[in-house]
Amino acid sequence: MNLFAFLAVLAALIYLELAVHVLSFDFRSGRNRVFFLLSLSLFWYAFCQSFFVVASTHDEAVFWHRAGAVGWVLAPMFSLHFLALITGNRKLTKPFPMILYYLPALIFLPKIFLGGFFMRDVFQSDGIWHVRVYSESPWFWFYHFMLLVYNSLGVFFLIFWRMTTDREREKKQAGIVLWTFFLSIPAVYVCNILLPMFGFHRLPAFGYLAGLVFVAGIAWAIRRYRFLTLPTTPIPGEILMGLSDIILMLDSQGRVLLANRQFEEQTGIRLDKIAGLAVAKVLEDGESLEKQMDQLRKAPNSSSEAQVRFRDHDNLIRSYNTSISVLRNSAQAVIGFILVFFDVQDSEKDLAEFSNQFDISARELEIVRLLLQGCSNQVIADRLFISLYTVKTHVHRIYKKTGVRNKIELARIMKMLGNE
Repeated sequence: MNLFAFLAVLAALIYLELAVHVLSFDFRSGRNRVFFLLSLSLFWYAFCQSFFVVASTHDEAVFWHRAGAVGWVLAPMFSLHFLALITGNRKLTKPFPMILYYLPALIFLPKIFLGGFFMRDVFQSDGIWHVRVYSESPWFWFYHFMLLVYNSLGVFFLIFWRMTTDREREKKQAGIVLWTFFLSIPAVYVCNILLPMFGFHRLPAFGYLAGLVFVAGIAWAIRRYRFLTLPTTPIPGEILMGLSDIILMLDSQGRVLLANRQFEEQTGIRLDKIAGLAVAKVLEDGESLEKQMDQLRKAPNSSSEAQVRFRDHDNLIRSYNTSISVLRNSAQAVIGFILVFFDVQDSEKDLAEFSNQFDISARELEIVRLLLQGCSNQVIADRLFISLYTVKTHVHRIYKKTGVRNKIELARIMKMLGNE
């Protein structure tokens, strides 16, 4: 196989693999879907380029060059849309900006297929097809001016994201994406503008390789800081970060995605030190917890419980009752776990006080303990080997004694007792 064709095929496979990989994290996430389209457009550009350089006839070379134009025209638009989404600024993704992002495609694509854009002709040299660019064409400068505007806006969006986020993990994600995006820009202008302006047309188009620098940064941010892997639909990260309980959020493989402020304060461990690590490496009894999560993956249950230990900020090992809740998408596939930790010593003390204050029986106290761990009535019935009707009766009595209407109000009472 021709070397240039091989490079194009290799690039196409990388783009395709990353596109599918990112979409598999959370197919309902807008940013993941747009990144999928961006990678798909670069895949198509590289795929067509692999056939263009080794085309057998002039007409075949022209066909593949024009087919690949769909990729290199749409890629900057998908890129800007993607960068607008990851900033989290809704003003940048309203309908009017969206129309502006994609409007140039309606102008450029018909012009390319009808001819007369800025391809003067294609020619063959040493068995490889090249494009002779018509650099005097106003279309040539119009396209590259649009490219300059889009790239400048992309850099601005990333700087804005890095400056406005208050999360250390997102700042590092933004830094990686910013620098790799910025480094990918010069290669495009050298190949597309400088060389043709000086009459050098014998180097095959390498624009698709410039995109690899950018997606390599995305891949590194995914691997190091879990970029694009956090499912946004089941429970927003902002809510988890603000809860007063000690919480860890894991991905479907049991690797740490989020740790809230209470976890960091209790353990002295910062999120950027454990992000991406398996939970077994973070907790003292992580292996038993992983077994529980394996059971949840296979069973229809939505929650379970375990007792685990981890070191606090004083390097003392403390025991915690842990509620394990599984997150599933609409297809019932596991997309993550939420772990809520309750200090055994503190929680038992609060439960004893709760029992005395509200005249709660031993059986009712068992049910209260499970309710506070997030268990449903059916799960409680299965755990205590009693009927669902009996559980509902006990819950009704507990709510009547305490004057609450639901588990949230019950948890609020427990929290008030713990703060006294």
